[in-house]
Amino acid sequence: MLSNYYIANAIPRTLADDYSTMEMDLVLAVSYFLARTDLRAMPYDKLMAATAELRNEIQVIGAKQWVRTQGELSRTMQQAAERHLYSAEKIFMAGAAAGLLRKAPPLAESVAMNMALAQNYRQAANRLYQIHTRALNVPMEALQNAFFGVQSGALSLQEAVKHAVNDLAERGIAVALYPGGRQMELSSYVRMVTRTSVTQSANELAFLRMDEYGCDLLVVSAHAGARPLCAPFQGRVFSRSGTHPRFPAWASTSYGDPAGLLGINCGHFVDPFVEGLDRVPTAEERDPAKHELGRGNAEWYRLSQEQRYYERKIREWGRKSAAFEEAGLDSSRARAKVREWKGEMQNFIDTVGRTRRPDRERVA
Repeated sequence: MLSNYYIANAIPRTLADDYSTMEMDLVLAVSYFLARTDLRAMPYDKLMAATAELRNEIQVIGAKQWVRTQGELSRTMQQAAERHLYSAEKIFMAGAAAGLLRKAPPLAESVAMNMALAQNYRQAANRLYQIHTRALNVPMEALQNAFFGVQSGALSLQEAVKHAVNDLAERGIAVALYPGGRQMELSSYVRMVTRTSVTQSANELAFLRMDEYGCDLLVVSAHAGARPLCAPFQGRVFSRSGTHPRFPAWASTSYGDPAGLLGINCGHFVDPFVEGLDRVPTAEERDPAKHELGRGNAEWYRLSQEQRYYERKIREWGRKSAAFEEAGLDSSRARAKVREWKGEMQNFIDTVGRTRRPDRERVA
């Protein structure tokens, strides 16, 4: 069985850390180049020749990371699927032994399951590869913007370098743009995509196994801080066919909405429910935020989003501090802001009682 803690902490951590390292490598490589290159009297063709070594360095950074990405993604998806399916298998087998479900082939021999897992891996790898290639283009775009700013006379050399380094460090290697203008940095986007791909694959395999056993009922997991479109349905039992007289239809939930159950970045999972063997979750189990933490789910979710904001600010100023130093710029203000935001984070943690996540604050 997957848990929200496992989904939030174990699944994306290695890949997110790797891409945080790649992100800083790219930012520092461009910062180093800008600090040592006079763009003022350099024709564009000379710039392209001068950046050949930088472009090669960027490609080497990307190639090394992509090898790690493929292996880690495959291992993570396989591990999550096994963890989820083998725990659910006990429920299926008990239901089949009691005559409440039909018998199914052993899990390892299910052709449909193995094909689905392989297909899910290919889709997830394709998504990550698109992000990966986009990330490798961002540093060169920043360099070209600095070059044209200097050549046009709009910026002095010092201003162009500072602007390019500050922009790269502030946003990170931004690979996603949301309505309203908010951009998502590379490591955060990789974390979201990996988490979504892994959990959606595990849940899809669970649905396939339900089909093999003829299991119509499922139960949704529950955790504190569930998203608004997920919270009303967590910890409840649903009928996939919608024909059960006691339990509501699965189609009546937010499943299928990107921000709903099992959608993008969702921390929920589904397990089979066998009527006559399993127990319907209690009200306390359906709302752990209220009964375990003393706060309503909406409040706990709001606090989780506030914590993510502090984490982003710590990473932003940490990147600026490192990049400014690499570019030979004054980094004292950036270092002071890192300390300031870490202090804000600790005050927040002490006040609301949440768990601090140093791995989400770290820049490589």
